[in-house]
Amino acid sequence: HGYQLLKELDPVAANRIHPNNHRKINQYLSLYAARGVLPSKLYQGKAAENWGCIDASRFDYCFIYLDAETLVLNKYVEQRVDSMVDAGLLDEVYDIYKPGADYTRGLRQSIGVREFEDFLRIYLSARNSSANGSALWVEESKHDKVMKENLRKVLDFSKDDDLRIMLEEAIDRVKLNTRRLLRRQKRRVSRLEMVFGWNIHHMDATEFLLSKSEESWDAQVVKPASEILR
Repeated sequence: HGYQLLKELDPVAANRIHPNNHRKINQYLSLYAARGVLPSKLYQGKAAENWGCIDASRFDYCFIYLDAETLVLNKYVEQRVDSMVDAGLLDEVYDIYKPGADYTRGLRQSIGVREFEDFLRIYLSARNSSANGSALWVEESKHDKVMKENLRKVLDFSKDDDLRIMLEEAIDRVKLNTRRLLRRQKRRVSRLEMVFGWNIHHMDATEFLLSKSEESWDAQVVKPASEILR
C-alpha cells in the first residue's frame, strides 16, 4: 500500500526505487507528510548527482552527531564568542581586514570576520582624527602593534562612545550569525536523515555544556559513542 500511495503522490520518486524497498518508501512518505514537499523536487541538481554516493562506497560509515538543547547551545555560543574575543579574535580580524575588500568571498566571508568590516573601517579612519574625544588617540602611530593595543581598549571606552557601540554590535552579530549557523546545521542533519536516508546517531551533550565536567562528557558522549562503534 505504501508504494502505491507514493506512486499516486509522486510517481517520479516512486520510479526511482524498488516496490519492496520499504525503508525508502517510508522515508519518502514521512518527508512529504512532515514538509509537504514532493521528494522528487529535492532530488534535483547536485542532490540528484550525489544520490546514493554513500551507499555505493566500499567503506562502512558511522555518523555520530553531537547536539544539545537550543537554549543551552545559544548560551554556549555567547560564552564561546566572548572567550574568543578575550583570546585575541580582534587581533586576527585586524590582520585579515583590508579596506575595500570583497567580504562575500573566500576567507573574509567567514563568521567572525565580515561582521567587523564597518567597525574597522571607522576605527582605521579615526586614527588620524581626534574628533572622538578619546585620549587613546593622542599617539597616532601607524604601527600595527599600537593599533592592536588601542583596538583592545575600545571595549573599555564609555558605554555611549560610538566606537564601543559599533564594536559591541559587531560582536553581537558574530553571536547571531553563529546561532543561525547552528540552526542551518540542524536542518542539514535532518535532511541527510530524511532525504538521503543516513543513519545518524544523536548524542545529547546538554548536560556536559551545563556542567563542563569530564564525568558528564564520558557518561553522555564517550560511553554511548563507544557502544555504537562496537
